[in-house]
Amino acid sequence: MAYIIAEPCIGTKDTACVDVCPVDCIHPAKGRTISLGDYDKVSIITAPTSELRTFLLRNSDNYEAMAYIYYLCRPGSECALRGFEEELRRRPADDEILKPAVAFFLTRGNYDRAVELQRRRIELDPKDVTLPVGLGETLLLKRDFAGARRQFALSESSSPKFAYSRESIVWSYFLEGAYADVLSATANYNNSSQSHDSASPILLRYYSMLRLGRRADAETFLNEQAAKFKGRLDEHALLLIAQGRVADPGISSSSPENEDARRTLFFSALGRISRGEPGWAKFHLENVVTKAPNDSFFALAAKIELERLPPPPKK
Repeated sequence: MAYIIAEPCIGTKDTACVDVCPVDCIHPAKGRTISLGDYDKVSIITAPTSELRTFLLRNSDNYEAMAYIYYLCRPGSECALRGFEEELRRRPADDEILKPAVAFFLTRGNYDRAVELQRRRIELDPKDVTLPVGLGETLLLKRDFAGARRQFALSESSSPKFAYSRESIVWSYFLEGAYADVLSATANYNNSSQSHDSASPILLRYYSMLRLGRRADAETFLNEQAAKFKGRLDEHALLLIAQGRVADPGISSSSPENEDARRTLFFSALGRISRGEPGWAKFHLENVVTKAPNDSFFALAAKIELERLPPPPKK
């Protein structure tokens, strides 16, 4: 659907209006005159309010024209939010609006609304085994660990070879602090599928064993797994870092820019914690959280670990 940028934003190209515009930037106007033919070519219409008013009055009975127009976006308005809610009201069972709406509410941190829409998607397409995984991921963001596990288990029962669901269950236990359950969930973890090889379950089991006071067992387990690991080199590197055979990625003042980088920094923080270096761990974890989007799983994991760190000693 197209959006209309009214007078306050006309000519703006310095991103000043980004916060109230449902796009990444403000595009230059295609021209001062609005015509019906523009609507299948542009996603943003820029014009003076007077021209917009004339266009609306002239085409008020023209469905083809009016189907694209929803709100005049002005500074301080919630144009994107109102646009999505209007589309959801008009097309409540259309996955073409439900899917992007879920992503939109996740980026806003509105997990309750995202969960509601994800449940609707599952009701509409119960055979799609990937949909419970998405719901489980959002429930993790809400810290509903048991609810998330139910969704991951549902996906795994429908598709036993879907290793991501098993890994997500392991993560849910670790984030919950249920370290004994992590050991149970990883006891029969099969990482033989080349497309799903991941170091995460191995590391989560390793750090859970450490936190349960089983350091000797943990070190033996890590050494065995690192020796026979068949995953990608970047995954193997995480195991070698935990072993101390490869240098830690190092302390950076910049925040990681993607989830892979956040995961690496998160595991580095766990290593610092296991070596009795809470100060450096805190630095790592705060870097993971800084500037992370609301739908970042590893930002959630870092926040939980920050809450677990002991308070600094009193001077």
